[in-house]
Amino acid sequence: MKNSRGHLLIEHGIWRKGKPDFAFFTAIESLTNSRRAEFECVSQTLLPEVGTRLSGRIIQGTDLVNGWVVVQGGSYRYVVDVDDDSARVRMVVSEYLAAEVMWFPGESGGL
Repeated sequence: MKNSRGHLLIEHGIWRKGKPDFAFFTAIESLTNSRRAEFECVSQTLLPEVGTRLSGRIIQGTDLVNGWVVVQGGSYRYVVDVDDDSARVRMVVSEYLAAEVMWFPGESGGL
């Protein structure tokens, strides 16, 4: 949870204090082919705020591989998707553990 909040804050400038509405983790090999394709797909619909780290990454093209921020190849990568309805952070650790955290707008402390 701490990493997902930090990625959301640094990449988009959005702070989420409350519990996420959805959290999931599993071995990446256990995902079905269709679920893995959906998990790996980056669908950024909203551009990040100017001055956030992600806006700099997009302009400079640094650390991005297929839309994922690669912190260390084979060890850690993540992607943050934000649109009008939700914020979604996906992380992969050691190309083994897949994690996903989402916040939706509404009463649960979402967007």
